[in-house]
This record gives sequence, C-alpha cells and structure tokens, in this order.
Amino acid sequence: MSDKPIVFVVDDDPGALRSLCWLIQEAGLPVRAFSSGREFLEAYRGREGEGGCLVVDVRMPEMDGLEVQRRLAERGVEMPILFLTAHGDVSTCAQAFRAGAFEFLEKPVDHAVLLHHIRKALARREAYRLHSEFAVRMQRLTRAEKEVFDLLISGKSLKEIAYVRNVAVQTIWKHRVNILQKMGVESDVELVRIAAAQAASGENR
Repeated sequence: MSDKPIVFVVDDDPGALRSLCWLIQEAGLPVRAFSSGREFLEAYRGREGEGGCLVVDVRMPEMDGLEVQRRLAERGVEMPILFLTAHGDVSTCAQAFRAGAFEFLEKPVDHAVLLHHIRKALARREAYRLHSEFAVRMQRLTRAEKEVFDLLISGKSLKEIAYVRNVAVQTIWKHRVNILQKMGVESDVELVRIAAAQAASGENR
C-alpha cells in the first residue's frame, strides 16, 4: 500500500466519479472511488495506512453526504471532508460545517481549486496524525522522564538537569536514553524539533 494518504471519492454519478478520480490521480495522489456512501462505509475501516481525506457528493440516493459524515463521527473517525454539490443551499452548508466539514464546494468545481483544498485537507490530516502520535509517545514516559524531557527541550545540559533534580548525572543520562527511545528520535536536536512542531501545531488548531 502507498505511504501517501488516500483521497476517498464518493459520488453516485459514474461520469463525475471517473472525472474526479482521473484529476486526483493526475495530481499524483492515491485515490479510491465509491459509487455510494454505503459502499464507502463498508470498505473503510480506518486501518493504518488508510489516512487521508474524503471528497463526497452531498445529494445521493439512499445515503447522502451528510449521513456519511455523521456515521464517520459515530465511529470516532477524524477525517477532513470536502463536500461537493450541484444544488448548494445555506442550510445544508451550515449543517456540514457545524459537523466539522473541511470545505463545501459547488459543482462544477474548478479543478485547481479542488486540488488546492484536497492538499490542504491532507496536510491537516497529517498534522493531526503526528500530533496524536506524539501524544501517545508522551504517555509512555514515566513521571521522572517527562520532567527530564521538559528540561532537555528547554536547552539544559545533563549536568544542569542533574543539579536541578538533585540526582547523579548517570541517572539523567539513563532517563535521556529512555526518552529518545520512547519518542522515536536519535538526538536531543530531533527531540527539540518534534516538541516545537507539536507546540506550533497546537497553536494553529
């Protein structure tokens, strides 16, 4: 499976579905097509490697785009959703955004505009994935390791941290080794980089 995030496209119009998928593939993005909301929900399980965004038509028989959005939310799936519609109205648009829609675009949509929003949605999804991964790794740290982590990313040396915590430098060195391993990095510089990235991501969320 490709490491790139997948763009899931749901549209009951075969011609529109083919056109959208061709456009997205030509942009170098992996895409999966579905002719109905039910087909998509039955296929999508939120497994590792299935991150990405959803481009879905609002008005479809049996299950419309808003219902697909609602069911994903019930599963706890946080996926950026771009709605497309040929019959847009303020009420539907407002409902979609209240439920967390990423964008709401009217057909026929300009190809450049659609690709621009898809790339923005994928970037947001990746930022959320990294943020979640960082949080999970932080939970693996012991209380002492978290305190050392904070001091490390503040720029203090092992000797300075040992003095602050009133322990041997060797003890701080062991904490540092555990921290780097649990956080999945190889140096203090990488540790500072991911911590700064998460702080910036939190400010922009």
